Amino acid sequence: MVKVALSAAWLTDLGWSLGRLARAQHRIRCLTVSPEGPWSARCMDGKIEELQVLRGSVLTQRWAWFRLRLGDGQVYGELLTRSGVEREAWRRLQVSWRWGRRAQ
Repeated sequence: MVKVALSAAWLTDLGWSLGRLARAQHRIRCLTVSPEGPWSARCMDGKIEELQVLRGSVLTQRWAWFRLRLGDGQVYGELLTRSGVEREAWRRLQVSWRWGRRAQ
């Protein structure tokens, strides 16, 4: 009975987390990833918000999963693939990631 209750609690928490991610994702129109400065997002209303990269973000040769925090504290997740990005831009992203632009 305890396992069922813990499983239900875990599934409820997972549902809330997915809901928060979905709400944040519907706010964002596009991302600007800059190796020199802060990352930013253009919202659906045209406003630009600065983003903070969170721990748990991963960058590999072919894909990246970034956990980002918006200005109001809402957490946002973005999956990027190399196929949708210019080769040189992906390489610059990897170099900046290696040299310290990781999560804070």
